[in-house]
Amino acid sequence: MMNTNEAYGSVAKWLHWVGALLIIGMLTLGTVMSFVTDKVLRSDLIGIHKSIGLILLIFILFRWIWRRINIKPDFTTMLSNSHKKAVHFFHEFLYVAIFIMLLSGIIMTAAHHRVIPFFGWFTITFEWFPKSNSIHNFFNWTHLIFAWTLGVLLTGHIFAALTPHFWHSDNTLNRMLPKKR
Repeated sequence: MMNTNEAYGSVAKWLHWVGALLIIGMLTLGTVMSFVTDKVLRSDLIGIHKSIGLILLIFILFRWIWRRINIKPDFTTMLSNSHKKAVHFFHEFLYVAIFIMLLSGIIMTAAHHRVIPFFGWFTITFEWFPKSNSIHNFFNWTHLIFAWTLGVLLTGHIFAALTPHFWHSDNTLNRMLPKKR
């Protein structure tokens, strides 16, 4: 369940892969929404996007906390100290980008619609938040820029995980995959 010096624990692996699926799904849904012209369908997709975004915010916050209270498995000996620092910086920037994207979506919605529906079960209201087109537009652009930034970072993350695995016979990727039975 917990991480060891040699491998990530089952919780960290589960949080990683479910988070990856949620983020990739949200980026895909966000892209699809931008091409939908039917107003009713687009509105429904935006509502789903917002609902999943709230779940993702709580999920990523939990994952971030879990990462900080757990030990991290040792890096492979193949990495130099500067490479290890770059990997650490990259992971931290990935979290920052995720949080900025999620929070900008909430602020953008709060400034324009003032409510976030949660799968039609209930709504979270932001009556206290100022209704402002300029705030909405700023955070709409922020949300879009960080969605693209996150797409680039995820592509880099995938490439950085696969490259040592296939070209250097490194075991880092295997430590994040579920154990074979």
